[in-house]
Amino acid sequence: MTNQQIIVQRDCYGIGSNMTPVHNCADYMRGILSKCRRAYIVHGHHSYFDCGAAAFLEELQPQTHCEYHNYYAFSNNPKYEEVLFGVKDIQAYLPDIIIAIGGGSVIDM
Repeated sequence: MTNQQIIVQRDCYGIGSNMTPVHNCADYMRGILSKCRRAYIVHGHHSYFDCGAAAFLEELQPQTHCEYHNYYAFSNNPKYEEVLFGVKDIQAYLPDIIIAIGGGSVIDM
């Protein structure tokens, strides 16, 4: 993931007020994912692969032993039903962390 920026939001309250840029994405993600058993990855249909995020996370998986569950079955402007499906999917999977990789629609989800 070259020339990418990762922004960390530690909670869902006060979006924008608690955001921190991370300078070494690989080390940061390795540290986070090594503490997790399950990660729920919300991403775009093609951008996840095109930007190198899929390959990056695949490379980290053997080092962290964290399993991933991907969710990308939503529209550019997510519909209520797609959000509801995502919530139910999260409740069934019980991830330790939710990671959004992408732009506006992904973050909306």
